[in-house]
Amino acid sequence: MGAEDPRPNPLLDLRGVKKSFLSGGGIRRRTVVAVSGVSLSICPGETVGLVGESGSGKSTVGRLAVGLLRPDEGAVVFKGRDINAERGALDELRRRVSIVFQDPHSSLDPRMRIRRILEEPLRVQKVRDIAGKAAAALDRVGLPASGLNKFPHEFSGGQRQRIAIARALMLDPVLVICDEPVSALDASVQAQILNLLLDLRKHLGLAYLFISHDLGVVRHVCDRVAVMYRGEIVEEGPAEAVCTRPRHDYTRRLFDAIPGPCAQSGKTATEPAAKLREKHEKAVGSG
Repeated sequence: MGAEDPRPNPLLDLRGVKKSFLSGGGIRRRTVVAVSGVSLSICPGETVGLVGESGSGKSTVGRLAVGLLRPDEGAVVFKGRDINAERGALDELRRRVSIVFQDPHSSLDPRMRIRRILEEPLRVQKVRDIAGKAAAALDRVGLPASGLNKFPHEFSGGQRQRIAIARALMLDPVLVICDEPVSALDASVQAQILNLLLDLRKHLGLAYLFISHDLGVVRHVCDRVAVMYRGEIVEEGPAEAVCTRPRHDYTRRLFDAIPGPCAQSGKTATEPAAKLREKHEKAVGSG
């Protein structure tokens, strides 16, 4: 008998998922394969990085994982249940899995005040006792409750992404899909948001699927990394091993493209979570 697998049962298990889209019109209409037979699992409390250049299919995988898209083939299994085959499984996934999108400018409705934006997931899921939850969510991401009556345009880009993260946490998820959550932000703000995500993982026991084109960022926040190329996962393994000893030529090219000494030094670009509160307080006015 072989050794037992030390990893717990996965929260989310993508099993050979495929997804295609129609592109163009008329005689130029064609089928584009975005995801071709991807298998990927995420265990409780684990951060899995999904890396690839634009068009590699990684964001499509994220949308399949959160139930925004239905696979053409394969299965998306959440806590042992196929979300597209078992009654109630998709509803459970939508309560316990959330997503943070890339652009905080377009992901928040400019016509809504922040209180309504944060409370919307609770209302959709018909949660009755919502008093105080929005204020608590803002405090969790380092923003004051006074922001509840403001509109998104009254906040900076970094603050808007904090609000998007707060919204993603309103239903107490066990897994958050982070789709390029820092790529639209200034470099100084990126570090603050990455530190916030690490801090939330530590204190809330969250699991993340962290989607990015930046292998350097993923190296510092993820336990495991999967590398996508043309709709397929071409390499997967522990983050440090994939980044320091890549086996696939495409992974090596991604890593070679990382600018600066941090890519080769192995030093983390983020600060310890213990310093987060101080950075949060400073970021309230400027982040």
